Amino acid sequence: MILLDVAREYLAPLRGRLAHDAVLHANVPPPQARAMFGDCVMRPMLPQRYGIANGIAFSQDAGQPPLEGLLVFDALHHLPLGRQYPVELVYALLEVSAYLDAADFELRLRAIEQFKRLRREKSSAYDVSPIHHLRMFGARYAQLSDDQLNPALGYVFADESHAPELVYEQLNAALKNDQLRAEHSPDAIFGLKGGWMIARQTRTGELAVPRSSFSKFGLYRPGSDLVVWAYFLLNAALSQVQLRAPDLLRPLVGLTKH
Repeated sequence: MILLDVAREYLAPLRGRLAHDAVLHANVPPPQARAMFGDCVMRPMLPQRYGIANGIAFSQDAGQPPLEGLLVFDALHHLPLGRQYPVELVYALLEVSAYLDAADFELRLRAIEQFKRLRREKSSAYDVSPIHHLRMFGARYAQLSDDQLNPALGYVFADESHAPELVYEQLNAALKNDQLRAEHSPDAIFGLKGGWMIARQTRTGELAVPRSSFSKFGLYRPGSDLVVWAYFLLNAALSQVQLRAPDLLRPLVGLTKH
């Protein structure tokens, strides 16, 4: 319990700020609101190895459109490309909303779905870092492995919202009616002022992180402890994602061919 107590003490100023101040204002343009949320809320919660920026994630597949949003990326291995980030080096998309109603939630769902559809070459246990790969048993064996350690993550943070039960029902209905595939669904939705969270569950009812089974969504009401829940959930989930950097030989070979 010592770690939990220390986390509660550390996060107390942030919890108070979210409880008494509106971090997300309806009259603030989306890019500015995302940047403010990243600086004021996310930055104190994540280690410095995670970069947080309002940027554009893109896939190397020309047919997939890029996506702008608040991104969590690898701060050590990312390529300096201005506001554009190869999706291979992006951990998560964070969708932020001043007020989450049915229409706004639909927009957030589709943004996360689009992000999770961006193609990235899967990583495996042979990728000891984003840029270092073991060649044991041959590269082809590693590519055929069922392990995928670099899933894209997506989270929704709402300052205020309508009833969380309606959000919960809308999400489950989208899955049941095949309007949204499970692998493209959000990992968690947080109602900051309401103190509630909708998150993936395992078959035994525990919170699901990327490398655990995902059976259904659950509705939780941690109240004033919501920020503490988010702190541990995000850090646990991000720590289980092993990124694989894009192959820089591809564009280099393309240049030499011309």
